[in-house]
Amino acid sequence: MKNPRALALDILGDVYLNGQFANLALKQRLQNYSDQDKNLTSALVYTTLRHQISARAQWIDLVEIKPKEKIGLIIDLAIIQLFYFDRLPEYAIVDESVELAKKDHMSSAGLVNAVLRRVIERGQKELVGKDDIETQALNLSIPLWIYKLWVKQYGADVAYKMAQSMNTEAQLCARINTLKADPKEIYADDRVIKGWLSPVSIKSSASLLNSDWFKEGKIVIQDEASQWVAYFSGVKANDRVLDLCSAPGSKSTAMAAIMNNTGEILACDLYENRLELVRQQADRLGVTNLKTLCIDGRLLKDQHPKPFDVILVDAPCSGLGVLRHKPDIKVHLKPETLDELITLQAELLESIAQLTKINGTLVYSTCTLNRKENEFQVLNFLNRHPEYVLVEERLLLPHETDSDGFYMAKLKRLK
Repeated sequence: MKNPRALALDILGDVYLNGQFANLALKQRLQNYSDQDKNLTSALVYTTLRHQISARAQWIDLVEIKPKEKIGLIIDLAIIQLFYFDRLPEYAIVDESVELAKKDHMSSAGLVNAVLRRVIERGQKELVGKDDIETQALNLSIPLWIYKLWVKQYGADVAYKMAQSMNTEAQLCARINTLKADPKEIYADDRVIKGWLSPVSIKSSASLLNSDWFKEGKIVIQDEASQWVAYFSGVKANDRVLDLCSAPGSKSTAMAAIMNNTGEILACDLYENRLELVRQQADRLGVTNLKTLCIDGRLLKDQHPKPFDVILVDAPCSGLGVLRHKPDIKVHLKPETLDELITLQAELLESIAQLTKINGTLVYSTCTLNRKENEFQVLNFLNRHPEYVLVEERLLLPHETDSDGFYMAKLKRLK
């Protein structure tokens, strides 16, 4: 059995070197460990993912030749422990890091030892870039290209606050499942904090995942912003609803609860294994008005000519609004990926343009903060489809709402 620091290094290697998602790597590697080891390992991994850019800037000037990435990760992990964890003694951090490096090569161990001792001697240095924007990006530990995008689109002040909020750990949030629970019963518990964005959201000082409420399907883990999409859609009893990109099913089941299991929800996704997550969640929550269909959403119009009252396109996106929960997006996302996503989003919208009933509703949502994927995507759709009008749009910024960053637009088909 490995200790938490060695486990954290393995998981960071999975993310940075092998392209894995952090949550999946953690789940895979921590199956047989104690809760204490799981908690410390997770804290080390997620703190490193949040602050790795800043951590590397603390030591990279001390080496003439950049070490190979695994050794760099060992030093990054040590820097994180030195500057972001109070209870870990410096000597233990250095010794453990040297031992991890020895498994690579003795010369690597010497480099790690020398770099860390120089960092400790120097202390946490001020990070300064070529200009104010780069300096802020370094200190906020956000890729420069993402920060420049935000500054250009939202202004320097908002961009700074967004990036700052993304480095905070998000408090676990849940939705009360009104198909199985009375919100008054749950809100009466002293440990529960009522959310303000969604009418059925809760946060709690107790462990929600281990609660009887969760085990009995009375609550489901879901961020408030994601919950709000279902209410924003305006679904009502007996509607025929399409959720085009439905997995893992949080929004589909939220709409089912609003509809009180009346009408019909068709939940689609490209992958059968992801649709199985939708079905499992629907079963756990007591949802009975939901059917699933494994299909490329761009081809749906050829199989389902019957129109829908409400269509939700919760589109694949860059995920820049959920960096609090998924800081590994900063590792995986590349500038060229944005153009591919924007094209896919447009194709999905185009594919269902004729599937909305006259006077029906089309909702487009993303969990990103990028106008090209959000406002401009909707504007381009409206320019192509004058039969639609924009009814309402909303941008949720994490530093304002204490939720994930989300965009949603509600369109009405007139003819």
